[in-house]
Amino acid sequence: MKYSLNVYKRTRNGKVFYDGMLRYYDEDGKRRTIHRERATKSAARDDIQLELDKLQERGPKALQTKVTTFEQLAAHCETKIYFEAEFNDAGERLAGVRCASTYKAHLKHFRAFFRQTKLKDILVADLTLYRAHRLRSTRRGPNNTKVNIKPSSVARELTTLRAMLNEAVRNGWIKHSPFEFARKNEVFRSSDRRKRNLVLSIEDEIKFLEACQTEDRRHLRALVIVALDTGARFGELINLKKSQIDFTNGGWIIGLLNYKDNGGDRQVRDASMTSRVREALLDVINNPPKKAFKVMRGKKPSDDLVFGITSNVRSAWEGALRDAGLTHLGLHFHDLRHVPGTRVQDMLGLPTISKALGHKDPKTTAQIYINQERQHLTNFSNAVEQAQQSGYAQAKTRKPETDQESTLVS
Repeated sequence: MKYSLNVYKRTRNGKVFYDGMLRYYDEDGKRRTIHRERATKSAARDDIQLELDKLQERGPKALQTKVTTFEQLAAHCETKIYFEAEFNDAGERLAGVRCASTYKAHLKHFRAFFRQTKLKDILVADLTLYRAHRLRSTRRGPNNTKVNIKPSSVARELTTLRAMLNEAVRNGWIKHSPFEFARKNEVFRSSDRRKRNLVLSIEDEIKFLEACQTEDRRHLRALVIVALDTGARFGELINLKKSQIDFTNGGWIIGLLNYKDNGGDRQVRDASMTSRVREALLDVINNPPKKAFKVMRGKKPSDDLVFGITSNVRSAWEGALRDAGLTHLGLHFHDLRHVPGTRVQDMLGLPTISKALGHKDPKTTAQIYINQERQHLTNFSNAVEQAQQSGYAQAKTRKPETDQESTLVS
């Protein structure tokens, strides 16, 4: 690689300065020059040497980039990566991400914290400071209350931040990501994303559904029943259209749509209705609930939707938990997805449960969506005891072996 490096003493407006100059050839063979003007010769020499190090380690492209600050990186990611996903006719994701609004919210928090910080100046200490800053922050909760940001939410933000800094490394804008130097549990804590083992019991389910026996929560009751009996995700349910409901032949939900595979490609599956799912869907379709199809932020949900909801049911959910006396459980809507697989694990094979829940890999079903309840653990201990007793009984009925005298051959 051809290059030349020099430091020249110059004068401008009567003031003396030193110009560190690096000349090199880019990938197209075009001659380029970089200047580093400093007050002292040593400072100019040190700074231009840093540029030479970049050139030798990462090539000419590392010197041609204009992305040097976090704000510039955020702008790059916003326009090149974090936009609404585009799909082809086969449902394969071509570019972009699903729920781009989530990433844009992350970018908002990053920009407020890092601003014009140079990428090369971001250290592990800055990552830990950001984590602490976000954990002290609050968001608006129901009835204009303030709710603390959860560690799991901050962990998701940090995952996005790590991906952005990795993008800078891939493009040669920085040599290393600060995440590479973080010690275990320094930035990401293992406790931030604990596996949720909560499965709603039959008794608690009855209490919760009774708390939904009001006109204001009829839409929530229908959502909960369908989730409990089909294992459908919240996003699949709020996007469910009336054309996907078939009440013939026992009742079917056609084409539940999700993007959970690697790469975010579209996946669809069907679900059979239980009798109470059929009853709940007939109720909300023929007699839309009072809280459904409300105008939110100037927009009215499409009349084609089954539940008439486009965002969330946070207020109704928290109110129902409170009235049912279940607030202490910390129940999330996604926890309902763990219920059907757990309840039928002794009756059906794992492949059948996995297919019904929309998992390609049965290991995902077994490790995450089938939880051990106390009855299953009791069944296990009973089986161990039974096997033990059977083994002792068989041992007692065996005839003792006769001792054989050893013959020594001298």
